[in-house]
Amino acid sequence: MTYQSPFSTRYGSPEMRAIWSEVAKRRTWRSVWFAVAEAQANADLVSPEQIKEIRAKVDAIDLARACEIEAEIGHDLMAELRTFAEQCPSGGAILHWGLTSADVQDNADVMRQKAALALVLDNLRTLLLAFAERIEETHDLPIMGFTHLQPAEPTTLGYRLSVYAQDLLEGFETLLSLHRRLRGKGIRGPVGTSGPFVDMLADSDITPEMIE
Repeated sequence: MTYQSPFSTRYGSPEMRAIWSEVAKRRTWRSVWFAVAEAQANADLVSPEQIKEIRAKVDAIDLARACEIEAEIGHDLMAELRTFAEQCPSGGAILHWGLTSADVQDNADVMRQKAALALVLDNLRTLLLAFAERIEETHDLPIMGFTHLQPAEPTTLGYRLSVYAQDLLEGFETLLSLHRRLRGKGIRGPVGTSGPFVDMLADSDITPEMIE
């Protein structure tokens, strides 16, 4: 249920470790499979009953079964796919239809990166607001400034705090820009040509670009 390493257990928050946990990773993979199946259902390629069954099992992670399959086939994503499919006797047959592993894994990684950045940004926003309040309170509180490890000219505590807050604000703005620019790779199928979707949508008004 939680990501673990010497760094995560020492420094990572429970919320951040949850984002990068094995369970969250597999749940995100399943959300990609489900989203593609929904798009295919909109093109009348998947039945409502199949979608209903898949939706009901999106969060039904079974690590024990997935690890058992992975030990046999040596592929973590395909092991999770087979576990998911076993839970959906009807809908499982259409999961991963037209996809390649990168369609699932790469998009899921971006989703988790955005979730992690959102958590960092939220915490930074809270910290900056606390700084702003304290800066306002102490903007005219005189203190002795330091330089080269010795006392220098007088300054104010509010000014000193504003210097630290400025550094944090620049970091916040950089991360916010990155969060806005992060995009998934789309759904392209094997070798990235969208070829399988061209064939399966040949008789539909929906194009592969719409499924992306």
